[in-house]
Amino acid sequence: MQKFFLKSLLIVCDILWLVIVFFIAFYIRQNIEFDGLPEFSNLVLKDFLFVIFVILLLFYYEKIYDFRFDFWQDTLKIFKSLIVAFFIVLSILALTK
Repeated sequence: MQKFFLKSLLIVCDILWLVIVFFIAFYIRQNIEFDGLPEFSNLVLKDFLFVIFVILLLFYYEKIYDFRFDFWQDTLKIFKSLIVAFFIVLSILALTK
């Protein structure tokens, strides 16, 4: 029971951090003016829920939530998952829009 609770807590914390990063990126995008970037007026989190799902799915695939690794192995698995998630999301966006 304790193992399930800890795994659930890790997943909830990861979701929370991904949402916080989304809002930080949105805030920076809205408040810092760059000449070459288009403006987004009605960007909402629900448009990007699939990104969070892909990242969590890849974290689960890499067994980040099942086993405890040392710092460098854990960092490598997280980095690898995020890079693969980036390419998956980029492919989905390129094929659908």
